[in-house]
Amino acid sequence: MMPINTAIAGYGAAGEFYHAPFIASLPEFKLTSVQERHKEQSKLKFPDVKVVRTFSELTNDPEIELIVITTPNEFHFSMAKEAMEKGKHVVVDKPITVSSEEAEQLIKISKETNRILTVYQNRRLDAGLLTIKKIKEEKGFGKIRHYEAHFDRFRPAIKDSWREKETPGGGLLYDLGVHLLDQTIYLWGKPQSITAKIERQRPDAVVDDFFEITLQYNGFKAVVKAGMLVEEKTPQLYVEGSKLTYFRYDLDPQEAALKQGLFPKDVAWEKETVPTSGFIRNTDCEESEYPSERGNYPYFYKNLAQAIQKGEELLVNPEEAHYVIKLIEFAKASSEEKRTIDLSNV
Repeated sequence: MMPINTAIAGYGAAGEFYHAPFIASLPEFKLTSVQERHKEQSKLKFPDVKVVRTFSELTNDPEIELIVITTPNEFHFSMAKEAMEKGKHVVVDKPITVSSEEAEQLIKISKETNRILTVYQNRRLDAGLLTIKKIKEEKGFGKIRHYEAHFDRFRPAIKDSWREKETPGGGLLYDLGVHLLDQTIYLWGKPQSITAKIERQRPDAVVDDFFEITLQYNGFKAVVKAGMLVEEKTPQLYVEGSKLTYFRYDLDPQEAALKQGLFPKDVAWEKETVPTSGFIRNTDCEESEYPSERGNYPYFYKNLAQAIQKGEELLVNPEEAHYVIKLIEFAKASSEEKRTIDLSNV
């Protein structure tokens, strides 16, 4: 089939490092246009790309089939809406929108226009998560007793970034929280209740920079947690079962490789993205290394091409992304009201 003509709206870190390398590496896609309001940064890596200044230039281009939206969160709804109404398939960098009402509207528009809408939840394809998924499918854990996922950092200084400013969709919960909640739902399904603590811990913080969310399941709790003042290294993923406990400290190396400027088509990609091992502990408290599944961020776009060209099921459907935003809204309410919220009818 002919490559899917693709445009990227926004060329910050997300566009440059998390989307363009995959679009440029896979034969199913052709990067034709990039929207940059002031610069032409994309031409350093893609000299043949067409740089436009306004989003409407992308949506009005009849040659473009797919638009990838990597702008700040507050613009996701309006841009995705316009793109689908102009006949384009859409990838939105997470989160899908800043409110569940907006996400619901986008899903409706997607169905009305018969355009694909998906969200870039690449961390479903992390080495650690794929390893947990494999052990779970093989019933290696036994009965689950506890799950925990962390995204801890030590960054006392506030960065000059829209994510750390008081804008719609700013703050850590709409950033790392979206990943952690999506991973949890992907592994364990919908929870029965939610209890959350969301804080601003750094003195100059104007948006949340810490959260701890507990999701209650039948027989176990899942805890997702992130903060900017964590100095000690803790397990990034932890699953305790009646037969086996698994834990892993290191992040997937794919992100570091992308930030080094590597593309999946580069020879060095295979070498630089080999994940470190995790660890397992058996019922006799014997601990050993456990080999990690290979992380696979390129699969997101391979799957998307199959969905567009052959009608296959999406890895990330918009209804799942909508549910994650609802969880964020419930988490905020739980933290503000200092109570547990029942989710059995959500």
